[in-house]
Amino acid sequence: MANTNQLNNLLKKKGWTGEEVGKLLIASMLNDIKQQGQADKEPLFSQSDFEKMESSLTSDRDYLTYGVYRDLYSSIIDSFNRGQGLYQQFYNGFSRLFSELRELENAEKAQAIIDATPLIMTESQYKRLEAEAGEVLRGYKESYYSLLFYILEKSLDAGDEAPEPIRTAIEATKEIPAEKITFSRSYNEQMGEGYYSLPDGRRSDQMTSEEWQKALEEEFLRTHKLTINGEPASTEETIREYNIDRLIKSYELFFKGAKAIRELVLERTGKELDGTDEEIEEALNDILNDTIDYVGKARYNPNAEKIAEALGFSTPTEWHTYEELPEGLTAYDLLYLIAESSRYRETDKKKHLKAFKTEYKELYTALNAYIEENVPKARGLKPNQLYKDIVSWGELADAGIIGYSSLIQPDDREIVQIWTEGEDTTENKSKRLRAGLRGIAILRNPASYQTDENGDYIEKKSPLRFFLSLYTLEGDGDKIAETNSYIDNLIYPALSYLYAFNSLMGIIGKVYDLPELEEVARFDTRLFESKMSGFNGMLYFFYHDVYGNEEEKQRKRAIIKEIFRPLEADTLKPSQEAIEEVTAELTKLGFSSDARKKLKYLDAFIERLMNSREGAL
Repeated sequence: MANTNQLNNLLKKKGWTGEEVGKLLIASMLNDIKQQGQADKEPLFSQSDFEKMESSLTSDRDYLTYGVYRDLYSSIIDSFNRGQGLYQQFYNGFSRLFSELRELENAEKAQAIIDATPLIMTESQYKRLEAEAGEVLRGYKESYYSLLFYILEKSLDAGDEAPEPIRTAIEATKEIPAEKITFSRSYNEQMGEGYYSLPDGRRSDQMTSEEWQKALEEEFLRTHKLTINGEPASTEETIREYNIDRLIKSYELFFKGAKAIRELVLERTGKELDGTDEEIEEALNDILNDTIDYVGKARYNPNAEKIAEALGFSTPTEWHTYEELPEGLTAYDLLYLIAESSRYRETDKKKHLKAFKTEYKELYTALNAYIEENVPKARGLKPNQLYKDIVSWGELADAGIIGYSSLIQPDDREIVQIWTEGEDTTENKSKRLRAGLRGIAILRNPASYQTDENGDYIEKKSPLRFFLSLYTLEGDGDKIAETNSYIDNLIYPALSYLYAFNSLMGIIGKVYDLPELEEVARFDTRLFESKMSGFNGMLYFFYHDVYGNEEEKQRKRAIIKEIFRPLEADTLKPSQEAIEEVTAELTKLGFSSDARKKLKYLDAFIERLMNSREGAL
């Protein structure tokens, strides 16, 4: 494009070519774009000077060349003006989408505040519900199998207060080496007995915790360099800076789910994750909840270790489970693993009981004698009856079986859980959460307007029912479609057009020797991309941190995915193949009559570039 000196020289000429006049016309347009928003605009040249140059053209070739540039001048202005309108369209759609997500966030925060208050009941209401819950608990049943191991667990907790024969048998297990017990084979793995090693051979079990943490930091800084204002960053600054991007990526993966997590880990580490989708997502959740504030490792979990390595949260450590049992380990030390239901819930019950009877013969005999003496229904059972429910908690408590008197005394959480069972409404879920988090407050001497005909406290209706919330949107097809329209009808078409326009300006600039065109006649989309990235981060954090117990979180996360999706800017950009095709076509058209016909309007070229990506609008 002509600079000031070149322009002055051109104006002094007595004759001009069609290319020179055409480029000056484009230059005048770019000059106007540069001065947008300025009060006093200076034209590149006067209208009379331009008419003088235009009238000097004489040959058909010059007229044709100039005509192509003039058509470009008009069509670029038209398309540029349309782009400015789409700029506003993007903001219109984005502000609506952002406001909706923000409103849902605020509703979640408000619900958390409401649920942070105790559940209120009258005294008579509490006593009635407590009695009803107690009756329900009395009706729960046990099998011989579950009864035996629960008695063992309670006897271990009771110590000297345990039934004498059982206590004596437990004490005897302290003299039996653990190696003789089959259950010891999984002890180290279940208890996390082992150590981490670094690539240079240093081991966590050969250092103090402070020395190991320092070694981890040194290893991290060896592969992660950061400079701030020309100076090496501190350990804390380096960790914080690198973790920001990793955190966002982690929350993004949690939103996208197990498939995306598996693919990332395989791509970055060459390792495969084991387990169900739920277990893999839980492993990433462990990392987000446990290791985001420091360099090191997640609590031992093979999947969590691999994910942390792929995300760069952990240094390249390797876990080693000890092959040898801890020195002095006895059969007594294994009893908590054997008795704790969460440890053996996936174990084959028959194998579990058979091994216990064989390897803890005296203890089994004492437990069985205690059960048969006090629980008549447990006598003379056939092998296939040992795992079926035979006796209620109430009967066991009445018989004085250790641990059962407390089981039939409901706490506040159980009272409300049983009271609201079968009615899975938002209000009932809130009651359960409030009782679990803050307990129950007893309202003494309530006013008449505070109670119903049964003397129960009348809960105030949640003000959130009048506002937008995840539950009000659940299954609301019209509202969900409206939310998606902000993206599909406003944001994406606007940004897709701007990307296509910018690409076309680059193509035209190269084909028709207009080097400034791509730089000046373009829309700066960086702010849009920044806003979209910010929205995605907000969505990912909201999805992970949504309020409620685990069941509620799963339900709410499903609703969030039904309503929202991440904004993907890259999918809107023209493909390289389309850019090359349009470039080739314009190069072939050059300065021809066909070029004039096709360049009068740029919509067809922009449309081709907009729709060039797979899945484009």
